[in-house]
Amino acid sequence: MSLTILEKVMEVEGYKYLVAFGSRREQCNLYENWLSKQKEGQLIEVTYTRKHPDKTNEQLRYYHGLLMSWAEETFLNHGHNTLPEFKILVNGVEHEIETNKDNIDLMFKQFFFIYKNPDQFLNKADMSIEQMSQYIEYIIDYFLTKFGKKAPEAKKK
Repeated sequence: MSLTILEKVMEVEGYKYLVAFGSRREQCNLYENWLSKQKEGQLIEVTYTRKHPDKTNEQLRYYHGLLMSWAEETFLNHGHNTLPEFKILVNGVEHEIETNKDNIDLMFKQFFFIYKNPDQFLNKADMSIEQMSQYIEYIIDYFLTKFGKKAPEAKKK
């Protein structure tokens, strides 16, 4: 199946905006409907804006600077050189994933979005302050439930 020009543009340029419309097809339908009402040859400028404030620098510092390092240390201290509950399937063969901060981040993104809304994947880069807080709380709860370990608190200024 070949992609229409519009679908190709959406594949290349519009991926990060799929969440706003639900699916590529819905997004393409929206654009096609709007474009059909424009004059041929008309120059069109499209501007995207966010409806929510981005996560804060404090949240990012805590997440990347403290929580992910602590998570890696906790997994390794409990003998998990590969991540529990997280495997990758390649050509029908399941492979274990090495425990490191990047893979832990990937694992929790997958777990969180399945937990929150399995029909819609929200990129961590596009999270609001509230969504990032929920994501961090989800990770903290995971370690408390799985290992009985309380995550370190963010340092207060």
